[in-house]
Amino acid sequence: EVDFTAYSGGTYSAEWAWAKVLHVLRTNPRVRDAAYAWIEHSDWMGALLTGQTSPEKVLRNRCAAGHKAMWHESWNGLPSESFLSALDPLLKGWRDRFRSETVTADRPVGVISPEYAGRLGLAEGTVVGVGMIDAHAGAVGACIQPHVLTRIMGTSTCDILVCPPDELSPAPVRGICGQVNGSVVPGLVGF
Repeated sequence: EVDFTAYSGGTYSAEWAWAKVLHVLRTNPRVRDAAYAWIEHSDWMGALLTGQTSPEKVLRNRCAAGHKAMWHESWNGLPSESFLSALDPLLKGWRDRFRSETVTADRPVGVISPEYAGRLGLAEGTVVGVGMIDAHAGAVGACIQPHVLTRIMGTSTCDILVCPPDELSPAPVRGICGQVNGSVVPGLVGF
């Protein structure tokens, strides 16, 4: 049996994606019956700006998928359907509505749609980048480097470290709440 919490410190927060999906499914039957998919805000903004809002086409950012939706390359993406269904039968089928492929923040989502170019006063053809979690974007803005701990403080705090994958053992680092290759800087494992 795969431990899908192995790369999130053996735990899972009520603030993360699957917990939020399950909360809505359990507490709001009207939304549950009408909803088709769940899309992270950091993915939705790029999708909306480029006009690619079909859930199957929305690019999923590695940062949010890895740190919030238990995505990991060692199990080829998201947790298994059987795992999610065992947590709660309400989660049955939701995995397939998440795009399992993820992209790193150096990739474009596409170009801004004519509608949003006009609404925002931007040139048509403006490139829209892939989203990421705010603290991780702050670490990039702080010029995070391998082996240097970067502390981001805002509405919460987040300590972030990156290192080359070839410097790690195959086993997850215990106690780290998120260990995802490419989640902060492409080609480096983000902790």
